Amino acid sequence: MKKTFALGVSAAGAALVALLAWSAAETFLAKDSPHALAARSLHTVIITERGKPATSTLVLSRQCGLAPGCRNGAGGIDVVVLEEGALPSRPTSAVVLTDTRCMPDRFGISHCLNKLRLADGAVLTVRHDHDMRRFACLRPGETVRIMSAYDAGSRRPAPG
Repeated sequence: MKKTFALGVSAAGAALVALLAWSAAETFLAKDSPHALAARSLHTVIITERGKPATSTLVLSRQCGLAPGCRNGAGGIDVVVLEEGALPSRPTSAVVLTDTRCMPDRFGISHCLNKLRLADGAVLTVRHDHDMRRFACLRPGETVRIMSAYDAGSRRPAPG
């Protein structure tokens, strides 16, 4: 009898804890709370074109050079270099398909290759230079926001 009573109390206690946790999560992740927005936020991936210098302070602050201390990935914003495919004409979303070639160089900076499937079905390959010790890779299966460096404030090069 004591064992059955103890099991019943344990099950009721577990149910109460689960209910309280669910209620707290509902409050914590209320539709417009900052916590809910952070939980739903996506990485923003800003695409630069190889050989075309960026002029946006945001983009320049995240470019990794031949030195330690790369901030690319800070605040959920990643700057990448377009390797294959066409730069999207407007901001969109994409699903990360691959994450390869992530061996760090002598400064600890990885130069990962990622294939991204845009919302319209087009596939891009980008190079994601970042310090994996501080900022995560783009994960296959992850949905990210995509925009060009021009949408992020860089000036378009003059035609010609």
